[in-house]
Amino acid sequence: MFIYLAGAMSYYDHASKFNLATDWRDEVINKLKHIGISHEIFNPCKNYNINKTFDSNGVVYQNLTYLHKTDVLILNLQDMDKSPGTLFEIYYAFLNHIPVIAFGKNELYDMQPHVRASITMKFDDIDQIVKYIKNMYSVK
Repeated sequence: MFIYLAGAMSYYDHASKFNLATDWRDEVINKLKHIGISHEIFNPCKNYNINKTFDSNGVVYQNLTYLHKTDVLILNLQDMDKSPGTLFEIYYAFLNHIPVIAFGKNELYDMQPHVRASITMKFDDIDQIVKYIKNMYSVK
């Protein structure tokens, strides 16, 4: 199984708060590994500082390459409204029947039916997502 971690990044980079993009991704990876789920995971923060030096069109196509391989997309809703790339990722997933498992809060989710319809499951926190993925997508 291939897992894609989606959520705001460049907004946090510009606001000098990039840890808000990386911390939750690291937490998800560690918690999944802790329960024995060591699937391939795409963390777009991993090479962010190098990737942002390339033309942005190349980054879009990198995202498409990994989205095409994705079985499950984990989405952090926080500041999604400030991240057009995140919206692109969830719409791609929706149109390609890839489950989008979200956590957190965002006005777009509450007010925008297209966003809400694109999200398969929504939880309050990462622990609930990890439990859901373990029960729904982990074959033992």
